Amino acid sequence: MKKQNIIYILLFIIIGLFTINVILVKADSGWDTSYDFGGSSWDSGSSWDSDSSWSSSDWSYSGGSYHSSGSSLDGVALLVFIIVLFLVIYLDTIHKKNYLPGQKHNNIENFQTSNFYLDKHLVAISKIKDEIKDFNEEEFNNLVYDIFVKVQNAWTEFNYDELKEYLTDELYNTYSSQLKILKAKNEKNIMTDFAKEKVQLIDFKVEGGKYTVQVLLNTKFYDYIINKNNVVLRGKSDIKVNMTYILTLVKTPKVEDNKCPNCGAKLEKKNINTCPYCKSKIVSNSYDWILSKKEAIYQRWD
Repeated sequence: MKKQNIIYILLFIIIGLFTINVILVKADSGWDTSYDFGGSSWDSGSSWDSDSSWSSSDWSYSGGSYHSSGSSLDGVALLVFIIVLFLVIYLDTIHKKNYLPGQKHNNIENFQTSNFYLDKHLVAISKIKDEIKDFNEEEFNNLVYDIFVKVQNAWTEFNYDELKEYLTDELYNTYSSQLKILKAKNEKNIMTDFAKEKVQLIDFKVEGGKYTVQVLLNTKFYDYIINKNNVVLRGKSDIKVNMTYILTLVKTPKVEDNKCPNCGAKLEKKNINTCPYCKSKIVSNSYDWILSKKEAIYQRWD
């Protein structure tokens, strides 16, 4: 797209901000899927929309009014609104075709196998094998997918104990709050019949004595919301959604031979909380991979 066209679009968007409001759903909520089949933008992150019964206390939305003393101003406002509306639809179409900045992808296969993620995968694999000598990629991918499915099943069944086992405290608190809203509305988010399409490590780093990884995950499953009478409110119970996520997981390595997991210095005392050399915190009770963030980056109904 030419730079001049981008400038025009930005100007129209700025004007449009005064006449319409756009609802944004943050990443890392419990809901992942947008159930809008009309082609408008999908709101996601780990993040589900519910139906129109969500109240203003759940999601913030403020309507506005426009007052004019002359019919000409009313006409201008209407024209601006129509232009902005079409612009939003146009930008949304472009957004769906462009999943990475500066790159266009015609389908999910191109998106997942692009050089961007392939290069990241090769670098991440090299880093993690240098740090974790017995790292097995296939076992790791199966573990990540197993965690993902268990978290989704626990979400569906309102199983707070299982969620707590596989989520960081911060993410657990977010999911727990959202489940309470669902329960208060007598609604349930059914997610079932998962099919693994792709799992690929794309980042690895060591920070503060912890391992942090990012994983590209593509999977298909049924995803819909029902009420207490088992009536489907949003989504489709007979059509699977194809979702691609970037999952972030963390793990504290075990301290072997009484060494600091961050700098490797030998520790004179056992069961200490802080390394006397690098001053990093030593956590001794989280040796398994747990989910800290789940961001949906692609959605397609099959």
